[in-house]
Amino acid sequence: MPTNDADAIAEAATLCAAARAKLPASGFHRLRVLLDMILLDLTRERPAPQSAAPPPGPAEEPDRR
Repeated sequence: MPTNDADAIAEAATLCAAARAKLPASGFHRLRVLLDMILLDLTRERPAPQSAAPPPGPAEEPDRR
């Protein structure tokens, strides 16, 4: 049983990926798409590590008007 949100998200992602892998290639297209959408949503919901620095932004160009 997961003890926090990150563990729950990781467990759900593992279950979805395992279910997706067991689907036959010949059918269940809608179910495959649904599992893919769930995995994408879980990836977005996964909290970032506390020690991670924010991603670098684009370099600012001087205004040359």
